[in-house]
Amino acid sequence: MNNFEIRSFYKIIPKFSIGGDHTVALEWTKERTFDEKEAQFIKEEIEREGQCIVTHCENKETNRNKPEALNTVGLLKLCSQ
Repeated sequence: MNNFEIRSFYKIIPKFSIGGDHTVALEWTKERTFDEKEAQFIKEEIEREGQCIVTHCENKETNRNKPEALNTVGLLKLCSQ
């Protein structure tokens, strides 16, 4: 925590319209970049292309367990780290 540095990052979230009624948000596999020039380049490439081809579809089922509740002692131990 003491060495934490705040850095700006860029996240690309391309969205496409399907038939005018539906919008689909796509996911960039790199998720984010700290380089503004790289983000701008990717944005321009997406805008220049204007259309896309779906090469792979995948359905995933995920389950998330609810977080474990902490008692007072556990909370104090966690906060003191």
